[in-house]
Amino acid sequence: MSTNQQVATPLSERILDLLQRAGRRGLDDEELARRLGYEESLPKEVEEELAALQRLGLAVRWSRRWYATAATHWRVATVGVRDAGIAWLREVGEQGRSYFVREANLKGARRGDRVLIKRLRTKAPSGESEASVSRILERRRRTLVGRVRRDRGGRHWLQPFDASAIEGSVRIEGPVPQREDVWVVVGLERQREGQLFGEVLEELGRVEEPDVDVQVVLRHHEIPDAFPDQVLREADSLPEDPEPQSFAGREDLRSAVVVTIDGESARDFDDAISIERLERGGFRLGVHIAGVSEYVRPGSVLDDEALRRGTSVY
Repeated sequence: MSTNQQVATPLSERILDLLQRAGRRGLDDEELARRLGYEESLPKEVEEELAALQRLGLAVRWSRRWYATAATHWRVATVGVRDAGIAWLREVGEQGRSYFVREANLKGARRGDRVLIKRLRTKAPSGESEASVSRILERRRRTLVGRVRRDRGGRHWLQPFDASAIEGSVRIEGPVPQREDVWVVVGLERQREGQLFGEVLEELGRVEEPDVDVQVVLRHHEIPDAFPDQVLREADSLPEDPEPQSFAGREDLRSAVVVTIDGESARDFDDAISIERLERGGFRLGVHIAGVSEYVRPGSVLDDEALRRGTSVY
């Protein structure tokens, strides 16, 4: 996929073009605002586009200046598996390269974090280049859900809902629930001498209490209650009903009786069934699935948001 295909909006294309023209000199906020035609600071919509470009690995901010990543010696990557003092990273993009980073060069990055890396000259026996983390761009996981346990020394530790969500243990500092077996949300604060510390941000309750099990799952997957403005704008720009060109190459079944199988309280009616009696006996059962890919295009803001939530259709 080319760079232009990855960019979701005309504004993103314009921003990236300006950054590419600036090369290694980059542009600070005032220069970028002026070249985009704004007299003062960057508006919120531009800041959102810049953040999206950085998540895609196409732009990066360093020392108060923005750069097109391709014009620099940096790359944007995601931290993967960590083992025996080594972390394996994957460069963002469909054809992203793999790198290995020594523990001392991770800068506290954890699995799933998006980081800015600088390639080094050394290579692993398997051929991957070595890299060093220059900065953590985005934390994949800022919170953990679990229950607080106390050891014999009086220290408090988190027993995570999903032990594979993070490497190592989390020591809890500050107030803890007075009741036992209470599910909590812990904010991951800092790492000191290899130990990760956290603070209880929210008490969800015991699992037998109403709605607590749902809240535990939502908090664990960090499912937000609202969508970013640029995601809502792109969704609003889509047609409410399929346009004529959408029917090309498809069989028109609008005359059939199709019934959704979602519950009454469902908000996304994405599958349905139909049934018809055949002339020679028997029945034909139809299963109808919403064609999400008709509207959510690869590299769009909607697709990027889906990737961030782990629900991409591609």
